[in-house]
Amino acid sequence: MPRCARSPLKQRAARAPRAHGTMIPRSGAAATIALMARSRQGVARVKVLPWAALLRTAAVLGKRWAALTAKERGRLAGLVRASGGRPGNLSKRERKELRKLVRKLDLQGGARELVGVFRGRGRWRKRR
Repeated sequence: MPRCARSPLKQRAARAPRAHGTMIPRSGAAATIALMARSRQGVARVKVLPWAALLRTAAVLGKRWAALTAKERGRLAGLVRASGGRPGNLSKRERKELRKLVRKLDLQGGARELVGVFRGRGRWRKRR
């Protein structure tokens, strides 16, 4: 008969020092992210987000995106997906097409629209 019926993983978890605030389930299994104590700091961080500015930004970007035809939107999404976020992964012709579609989005004009929303905010608040 084995000396201990627990698996080696459960034995190691039972002997390991526990960090303050973690919760170990009664089954003796190691704690997972879902079982760990949640901090209140995350809730406070959500409250400080500038919701009006985020909504305005989403509206401006949505308007720019809608300015493209459905075919152009599909092609732009396909090129970005194919590049994996790196234009160097595309052929020269595809990079040229990508630049053309991005220019048509007029992101600089969108930035000019949003300057008033973010003016005077300074830097993000420091973490405490």
